Amino acid sequence: MKKNGLDTCYHQWGNGVICTYGKFKRTLECEKYLQYVDNTSDRISLTRLRISAHSVRIERGRYERVDNKVLSAEDRICKYCNTGEIEDEHHFVINCKLYDNLRSDLINRLSLSNLSKANLFRVLMSCNTKDTAVEFSKYVNECFKKRTNSTSSFM
Repeated sequence: MKKNGLDTCYHQWGNGVICTYGKFKRTLECEKYLQYVDNTSDRISLTRLRISAHSVRIERGRYERVDNKVLSAEDRICKYCNTGEIEDEHHFVINCKLYDNLRSDLINRLSLSNLSKANLFRVLMSCNTKDTAVEFSKYVNECFKKRTNSTSSFM
């Protein structure tokens, strides 16, 4: 029964709002980062990112209309850098130029410079160690603050 439930969840995670969640979530259990991260604001920011309850354009774009139609996922381009990439969770965490300095500091603090971008995303979002959870939650919170305070927009 438990295996069938997991299979159903993984199938649903890959086909909906929380498809990013299925890229790093492998078990149905209480998330360790909830115990590791004491700072409430950092923990909330990380939780919002992990469950797609955030202002990243891949989610916010679901409510944008162009010619009376919902903005397609392909058109949800990042407004904070000029890469032309879709602003999804991976772009927000790994590629957006707005957060380059914050990201570089994070990668150095956690000694993760040897990882590919795909593995870096998985390791950070999984938050399997206390250091990763605490440092990554701070990073996510700072990124959300920076985007809120950013007056530069390329679009």
